[in-house]
Amino acid sequence: MKTYDKGELAKKILLAAVGTAAIATVLVLPGMGILLKMFNADDSKEQWRLRRALKRLEERRFIARKVVRGKEVFVVTKYGKDRIDKYFMADLEIRPKKWDGRWRVLMFDIPERQGGGRIRRDVSRQLREMGMKAVQNSVFITPFPCKEQLDIVAAFFKIKKHFLYLEADTYEGADDLLKFFDLGKRR
Repeated sequence: MKTYDKGELAKKILLAAVGTAAIATVLVLPGMGILLKMFNADDSKEQWRLRRALKRLEERRFIARKVVRGKEVFVVTKYGKDRIDKYFMADLEIRPKKWDGRWRVLMFDIPERQGGGRIRRDVSRQLREMGMKAVQNSVFITPFPCKEQLDIVAAFFKIKKHFLYLEADTYEGADDLLKFFDLGKRR
């Protein structure tokens, strides 16, 4: 079994539930035997590490052990699903490609009654971590395609109706952005 950093094995176990569940409302991990094979836990030390990671996930209430049709399985709880969502968000990024000369702009306005201040800060932090540049408080820009990633962010924060996405051929502050995104001179 591969060596994992602290917490990484637990993350991989939870994410395995997504991979094995396909499209299901209940995420289920297979029983211990299949998990041992999935993670190539061949010797007793590796098996102990996997069991310990599962026990910790259980203790933190991310998974629950159940017997379904006579077989032991691990069901991912609501807390576990929330953690999986956070893992996906942490790994979400805009992958630079060859620039096509278009700017992708995201504007958003989240009402105070919907937790505006806190959610605005969280969304802004997420967009920066993904690789977007803030040009105003709730206006972000990138030269790379990102519609799919932005849809995921909007769904995660439940603010789709407050997002406005557009693409533009020109941007007044393009020279600074070209430097920021290391794109050199415009085509």
